[in-house]
Amino acid sequence: MATDPANGYQYGLSRAFAASVRLNCQHLLWKANTGYLLHPEIPITDGLRIADIGTGTGMWPIEVSKTLPPSTQLDGFDISGDRFPPAEWLPTNVRLSTADAFAPVPVHLVGKYDVVHLRMMVIVVKGQDDLETLMKNLVLLLKPGGYLQWSDCDPASIAAIPSRPDVPHPATSRMLEQMLAMNVARGADWSWVSVLPALFSRASLTVLTSDRLPIAPELRASWTSNQLLAFEEMSYFMMTSAGGAEPGVGYRK
Repeated sequence: MATDPANGYQYGLSRAFAASVRLNCQHLLWKANTGYLLHPEIPITDGLRIADIGTGTGMWPIEVSKTLPPSTQLDGFDISGDRFPPAEWLPTNVRLSTADAFAPVPVHLVGKYDVVHLRMMVIVVKGQDDLETLMKNLVLLLKPGGYLQWSDCDPASIAAIPSRPDVPHPATSRMLEQMLAMNVARGADWSWVSVLPALFSRASLTVLTSDRLPIAPELRASWTSNQLLAFEEMSYFMMTSAGGAEPGVGYRK
């Protein structure tokens, strides 16, 4: 299967083992900052069918499976299975499969799920057209009355925050400006993130809750380290895309 989605927007991060470590760390930080995996507004009943879109390493469905009745079935989907753990090591009610979130939904998945979860899609949603395609597919996956839980990062809110007001941070600010500018240059449009609740309403979904959570001060250092790892992966991609005899990693030798 192709490793870039049908919208033609190249995934700008790595799929190597170090990226799996970063994603698993990101998962733990996200849980620590929000305080939950499955939103507390979603009722837990026997026989739930849950889909995780862009599952990555599968950590979200793996962890959620421990908190729900054994009759729950959790299906994780990702454009690439490179980061999946071996199927033999998964909980019996967790299944991971490759699928493209921007391609037409297979008939056997239409109306199958009580809950559809996704997180950090900002890296693959290029703009409004992509968003409409993705939202349509998410709604198709849901049973009538199902729940859509979408958590994302708003790049417009990323800022260099010093530990004290008197600590200068020109290099960090410059790095952020450069990374954001490079992503905009490759066609990224993140304006949709801040109006996601309105987009839910436009898709005829009822918004039960919408929260904007800052990163807790005690987690800022860990989040910064995690983000720097992602920026390093992006830098390899950007340098490779710019051309030259060597891939991006070669420039770092």
